[in-house]
Amino acid sequence: WEDVAAPLAGTMDSYFARLGQEFDSTMYRSDSTYFGDPLVTDPYTDDDHHLDMVFTPAVPSGVEGFVIACDLFPRDSVNNPSSNFGEFFYAVVPTVAGTGFNGNTPDAWLREIRTTVVHEVKHIESFVARLTNGATSFEESWLEEGMAREAEEVWLRNNIYHVPWKGDARYANTLYCDVRPTVSQCTGAPYGMFGHFNTLYSVLTAPGASSLFGRVSDNDFNFYALAWSLSRWADDRYAMSDAAFLRGITQATTTTGMASISALTGQSTDDLLGHWILSLDLDGDVAFASNLDVQFPTWNTRDVYAGMSADFPGYFPQPFPLAPLALPAGPFAVDNAGIHGGAFAMYELNTSATSGQTLSLVGAGGAGPASYGLR
Repeated sequence: WEDVAAPLAGTMDSYFARLGQEFDSTMYRSDSTYFGDPLVTDPYTDDDHHLDMVFTPAVPSGVEGFVIACDLFPRDSVNNPSSNFGEFFYAVVPTVAGTGFNGNTPDAWLREIRTTVVHEVKHIESFVARLTNGATSFEESWLEEGMAREAEEVWLRNNIYHVPWKGDARYANTLYCDVRPTVSQCTGAPYGMFGHFNTLYSVLTAPGASSLFGRVSDNDFNFYALAWSLSRWADDRYAMSDAAFLRGITQATTTTGMASISALTGQSTDDLLGHWILSLDLDGDVAFASNLDVQFPTWNTRDVYAGMSADFPGYFPQPFPLAPLALPAGPFAVDNAGIHGGAFAMYELNTSATSGQTLSLVGAGGAGPASYGLR
């Protein structure tokens, strides 16, 4: 559906047709296989055997697309007056006529909207699975957004990059084409995983300033990348397959968030978070290659970050963004004030294996006991 108020209304048919054909040929199958059928509620809603995409300038600024669970319930003039009663998502439109990728043209829009479609349909799948399975609640928003990012990743790996699960994917055969729409070998490539790693790079330069579990300010969307990273790491470390892990969380009925990941992996929240955080620094470090707990097998993160830095040194000055604070042997004191819940600080203690070091965790300013929530 195209909003008649869209700036280019009536001129976009060929682009919508291409997007719809790609959805039918790869996107629907990918999301359905790895998460669940977005049309499982269709017999109870509009029963039209279709998923509806609404492209409109009414989408809020700064948002590519969204879904709302109200559409899965009948319209009610008092309690649910805006429901379209079906499987709907809403997304942005281009605003600049012409071709090419400079500005918000139809070409630029199509390059970016493809992963948005995969992302938003995954949200529908989560909503409808929870409803039809009789779950006690919807998924927690941080994990829902992280897994929608993983839906993008799975579709990109299987249909665009053609790299396997746990394939240690590198920059040259993945993100390289994300940022080269005019290069012949990259013709038709969408803007894909560069967005994931771009956000994660920013987070890792100051890891205490964001949170895995949601926003720390109104315009903070960093948790999308953090939650994707955790989900991908747990999937790689403990799952029999991508689909088994992702469907397991999507189709859960009695758990959400970390409880769902713990139930699937058999690991405690403390162990999951601790090992995942270490993997952000130690993946690709040859000294830890045999430690499966701190690896990120699907992506060669060091190669990806190095490729981003080589291509755009002004934006990514360091070839690897996470730099643990070096601590000396002997007495030292570090003030951790200001680190958000769901965030972390990374340190490297330079002491010998034989001499040992005593660590003491105390309250703010060195007074009293440390917070019970400190891991």
